[in-house]
Amino acid sequence: MSGGWYEEVAAKSKVDIVEVEEILRRRGIRPKPGIAQVRKLRIASIRFAGQKKGEKADRFEFAWDGLDDGVWAVASHGSNLVGKSTVFEVVLWCLRGAPKRLQDDIREWLENVRLEFTLDGDTYVVAFELAGGTPSGSLVLVHPDGLPEVLDRFSSNEGFGFAMSRFMMEALDLDAVPSQNGKDEAAMLVEHGWPSLSSGLYFGGEHDHLLGDTQMAGLPGRILQLYVGLPWASTVMQASAAEKQTGTERKVGKALAAAAAERNAEARARIEADLKRERDRLAEMDTAATFVGNVEDLAAKVVRTTKVHLELDGRLAAAEDEARALLATADADAREVRDIREGFVAMSFFNGLQPTCCPRCDTGVSKERIKREARDFSCSVCSEQIDPERMEDVNERLEEAEARAVATRVAFDRASAELPALRRSLATAKTAMEGARRELETASTSATLRERREAELEVARLEGALGTMEESVAEGPNPDRKVVKAAHDIAKEAMDSAGQTMFMALNAEVLELARRFGMVALESVSINAQGHMALRKGGTDTRFGVVTKGERLRLRLATAIGLLKIGQQLGVGRHPGLLLVDSPSAEETEETNLEALLKELRAVADGEVGLQVFVSSAKAEKVLEVLAPENCRVAAKGQPLW
Repeated sequence: MSGGWYEEVAAKSKVDIVEVEEILRRRGIRPKPGIAQVRKLRIASIRFAGQKKGEKADRFEFAWDGLDDGVWAVASHGSNLVGKSTVFEVVLWCLRGAPKRLQDDIREWLENVRLEFTLDGDTYVVAFELAGGTPSGSLVLVHPDGLPEVLDRFSSNEGFGFAMSRFMMEALDLDAVPSQNGKDEAAMLVEHGWPSLSSGLYFGGEHDHLLGDTQMAGLPGRILQLYVGLPWASTVMQASAAEKQTGTERKVGKALAAAAAERNAEARARIEADLKRERDRLAEMDTAATFVGNVEDLAAKVVRTTKVHLELDGRLAAAEDEARALLATADADAREVRDIREGFVAMSFFNGLQPTCCPRCDTGVSKERIKREARDFSCSVCSEQIDPERMEDVNERLEEAEARAVATRVAFDRASAELPALRRSLATAKTAMEGARRELETASTSATLRERREAELEVARLEGALGTMEESVAEGPNPDRKVVKAAHDIAKEAMDSAGQTMFMALNAEVLELARRFGMVALESVSINAQGHMALRKGGTDTRFGVVTKGERLRLRLATAIGLLKIGQQLGVGRHPGLLLVDSPSAEETEETNLEALLKELRAVADGEVGLQVFVSSAKAEKVLEVLAPENCRVAAKGQPLW
């Protein structure tokens, strides 16, 4: 449907297709009817070392190599706080680019970390040194001949997060989940990227949500839709967030219009009351008074010049407001151009560093070279141009920003050019109006005439002011709302249609797996696209959120593995097949429950799906009964794991 999607949206919204394309592009809504083939992510090795501090200060090293498909465990003999969770946290830190629950003291102890992982057989290495808990390292692709290719470098927490987010989102073909944060005027459109989506790999904590660890922005459902490979899911998410945003914009617009209308009504009421009072006062005066002909002419002249002055004054005020608005827009567009240039240069040269001299000869880097760096995209130290391939992504954004900056600056210059003529015209009109008033005042000789003249002048002034007031204008139709809603409805209809078969198959897989994991009383499972799970267990209808923690863990694992099986069966899906299960035995009342869970996980991982599962447990004896010793790292009794 994607080929004709724009046509369908245009037909449904009754908006020209060219405008439809521009609106959807500006709102970040893209047609995505299909998804890429699921990719296989596996941890190959994890190493870290450092220096413990405090009473038990000592050096430590941890190395675990030769990892592949299957179930792997870190365990202890009944002891906690021996470092099992730290292994998981370091792995997650490397994959996410940001720690999840890694304790501050351990982060300060660490000196170096290295994680090797594979993605569809390609080997990658994340390695970094730490100083005061801040990472500095690189993401490297290792070619089959052993030669490394640096994909990204980082020297800060933010840089590390950006590097891994960009890589993983592209590699796994994931789209950020947009959502609206806040309400009314304070509402903002935010995006949840890899740090949120990566929570679909981790199973720990309270197991409150089917996937991920937060309900905010409907993330469990969004993660489910992306990992199951639901066609059009990304488009529906984008359109749904944009629809909320247009609703917020409409509310804000209505509030501003209502406030302006109220102020306008109050001002009109005051002027009308003053005008009635002056007209009544004028009517009470002697209407039979004889006026000299030239006084009448002068009075008429005052009326004419006053109206001209008021009209020009209003036009000048409107022109000045427009010029100020255009200047603000032009400045913002110019800043955007600078930000794009400087941001790109900052990321391209020295990873954001600002050199002050040549690292070889100490020759100072001049201000002109620094300026030329942002202007010509040439290094301020060696004058080397940025690789054209790296420029491809920024050129389009830069060209669009520069075009907008030029257009808004031209509009501002055009508007500014009109102001001097208007000011001169207003000054001329003011001079004419004041001269007419002086002439009329000179011509007046009697108190009655003077009083009448003043009343007439006041009536004329008030009538002129009333005539220049704008009537309240009702809000016109906003094509964005119609287009966004049409895009959402069409994409959702396609998504729901495609999802029927997929969710039926997923429900069947989750039911079978959950039973194998120990939920023998489970009779049915129903998962919807919003990530809600309805259950029937022991003859009673229930739901995911009210069963026990141990049951929720089993259902979460069954769902994640079910996603993988459906992905293999239907050729869709995006879950990479890596699961980290932290302390499942903590939710159990019987040791046999852990044994049964591990046996089934091993059966699924080794033969049915192709899966890599890491489990941590304080029940090493039970773990070793199920898993081979070479698949386990067990802390000696009374000793730390590392």
